[in-house]
Amino acid sequence: RLSLVGSEMCIRDSHYGAYEHMPETFAELFAYAEANGYEVIDRPRFCHIDGIWNKETVDEWMTEIQLPIKLS
Repeated sequence: RLSLVGSEMCIRDSHYGAYEHMPETFAELFAYAEANGYEVIDRPRFCHIDGIWNKETVDEWMTEIQLPIKLS
């Protein structure tokens, strides 16, 4: 889950499915950060990898979410 994105350390996760369920994935990322003592230093970012433009069903849509953090 942890990766270096540019010069920032981020928690990354993939959200699969409809966009209206993304808040649940965001909540999981924030809970993971808190449970592991990471300080969130910026707003989450996301990148749509797969969607209506290249997948047949909404269940195949994939969005990568990045939560910039500071290691404690």
